[in-house]
Amino acid sequence: MRTLAFWQLAGTFMTCGFSMSLISSHGVPMLTDHGYAPVLASSVLGILGGSSILTTMMLGAASDRFGRRPVLASIYAGRSLVFAGFFLIRDNPAAIIAVALIGGITIAGTMSMTSALTADIYGRHSVGGILGVIFLAHQVGAATGTWLGGALFDSTGGYGAAFAIAGTVLVTASVVSLHIDDGSRSSAGSRVPPAQEAQEAEKGPSAECGALAWTLNVRDYARVQPRAPPASGTLSLLRAERAHRSLRLAAAQRRDDASRAARPPPHLAGLRGLKAPPARDGALVDAHRRAFAAHAAPPHLDPHEHSCGP
Repeated sequence: MRTLAFWQLAGTFMTCGFSMSLISSHGVPMLTDHGYAPVLASSVLGILGGSSILTTMMLGAASDRFGRRPVLASIYAGRSLVFAGFFLIRDNPAAIIAVALIGGITIAGTMSMTSALTADIYGRHSVGGILGVIFLAHQVGAATGTWLGGALFDSTGGYGAAFAIAGTVLVTASVVSLHIDDGSRSSAGSRVPPAQEAQEAEKGPSAECGALAWTLNVRDYARVQPRAPPASGTLSLLRAERAHRSLRLAAAQRRDDASRAARPPPHLAGLRGLKAPPARDGALVDAHRRAFAAHAAPPHLDPHEHSCGP
């Protein structure tokens, strides 16, 4: 909350809540006051919401191509035009329906763009907590929009003032969205550069969450399962390197232990080339077999699993 970017994101998203709550609560009464039938007025809002489902799916590709900020600014600017069209178009059902069809792209895209910008600025591991507080600002704006629309209607006898305020704040949000800050996270200047943060996000979770298959073989990785780190905060690169180094040393130690266990002691090295005594009846043969198995088999193997017969 000590960063400029947080307040820019929260303020613009609060504008989203204000405008959407205003048109959701007072859109149908406003259109009926302008001479439209109640069925048509409610259908216009339904068309507006339905078209947003189809058009919003294109915003992800658009933001990857043109950037998050320009797309978010375009959404707020387009929504201000939709509000102006809803208020100014009178006695023209075809035109109001066209505005609803085209304006759907401006209705539901602010959430996705705001969450993507939050991840870009603060890191993926901080999105949950920060976006939750930003969404609280959205809900405060929604409550304000619903109340203010009714209060201004009671005082002025119409929705002109409320929709004029909504259009003004939407244009302001569009301008602010173009200049959302990428600065430091705190006043002390502890901001990690985006490139380094991306490297930490890739290296940190892979080292501390156990995804080290690129350095350890499958068997070693199955034996070493480090505990997952806390979800909050970006993982430190130093912690990731330390965990990576310790796991590599542990894997190397296990491979050395397995190699030593597979080799017999020096004084028994010659016994591995001996042949077992021939099979004969009697306790003496059994004693010879037990002695041969106990001395010739490697320490890590079960003597009874290896036949000593001819």
